[in-house]
Amino acid sequence: MKNKNLIILTESYPFSGGEQFLIREYFYVAKHFEKVYVFPAKVSTSLNPLLPENLIIIDDLSKEIVNSKLDYIRNFIPILSVLFIELKNKKRRNAFSKRFSYHLSEILLAIKSEKIFNKKLQQIGAEKNTTFHSAWMNKHALMLSIAKFKNHISEFTFRVHGYDIFLERRENNYMPFEVFIYKHAKHIILNSKYSFNYKKAQNIYSEKLRLNYFGIENNENSPFKDSEVFVLVSCSDIIPLKRVELIAEALSFVTYKLKWIHFGDGEKMKDITRLCATLPSNVEYELKGKTSNEEIMEFYRGNMINLFIHVSRTEGLGFALVEAQSFGIPILACAAGGVVDVVNEETGKLLPIQITSKELSEEILGFKESKLNEKEFRKTVKSFFNKTFSIEKTNSNFVKII
Repeated sequence: MKNKNLIILTESYPFSGGEQFLIREYFYVAKHFEKVYVFPAKVSTSLNPLLPENLIIIDDLSKEIVNSKLDYIRNFIPILSVLFIELKNKKRRNAFSKRFSYHLSEILLAIKSEKIFNKKLQQIGAEKNTTFHSAWMNKHALMLSIAKFKNHISEFTFRVHGYDIFLERRENNYMPFEVFIYKHAKHIILNSKYSFNYKKAQNIYSEKLRLNYFGIENNENSPFKDSEVFVLVSCSDIIPLKRVELIAEALSFVTYKLKWIHFGDGEKMKDITRLCATLPSNVEYELKGKTSNEEIMEFYRGNMINLFIHVSRTEGLGFALVEAQSFGIPILACAAGGVVDVVNEETGKLLPIQITSKELSEEILGFKESKLNEKEFRKTVKSFFNKTFSIEKTNSNFVKII
């Protein structure tokens, strides 16, 4: 191993309730380093149960920072350095100017955070022989870029997921500070072929792009048997882009006995609850709300599930699909973004993004009567998972990249 220390910057990991998809990755990555320091942006009182023994939490970057007018003068040179790269392109310049004060404040906050960060590195003796990685392209990645610009660190990597990849998901189709961050990073890690090709086409330091899937441990196939009731499961936040209401609407057309179980919560939960109240008597539903990753895995492990369904209109990869796949569960999913890396004829069926609720109900019915709803097909699902998303394989590649 090149370096003995690993420093990871996250939104909320290792605390419970967010970034569940990072739990396994960092647990395995930690085995390659003597110490792993995690700087979360948000802290809470509840820690995830699966944490490496060599993990150390530092909360210095979770504390509020207030900018003053004098701070802008004191940090004029680094601010100007970021602005120069950001404003060279006319399209980015126009988008930046629409929220000039806000973006300028972001730069200053990153500069001040970097000073706090650098001081902490000196205190813990981690300025050298250390690997730096940001879980997202966010304020932490900008901060690491400034640290590299100031020669306080030699190199860093970061991973992008969805909102930090796709311009159409950002206000004014603008990704703040992307060029500056890409310029100073060693590698940018993408978690799907779709995302990789999307970024490569933009030609922003495309030689630095690296593809690496999230991985998960192999699980025994969930139990499968003939049953009078067809069991349908979904797992996502209940927010507009996930379109959970499309599932509820589709189930209103189902005429056989079906039980739908959804894991997740969000701003549209009340709307989903109202829709479910109108479902016919042959459709049973259970909205589990916010559920820990451990509980979801345990549910998959112990319960018969015919089908996992996912209808998001945009997706980086869709790690919930990979988790279901690790139990041999077939998938119906809209062909959004990286979903096409997970769902194919070996694992289920891809659906058009513009599918209607009536068409979706017909797909569910068609699946019920097809060979995909047989025990033999689940072996094919598991075979694809083992060769694509096994954590031993994905993690080994991830460590090489960072």
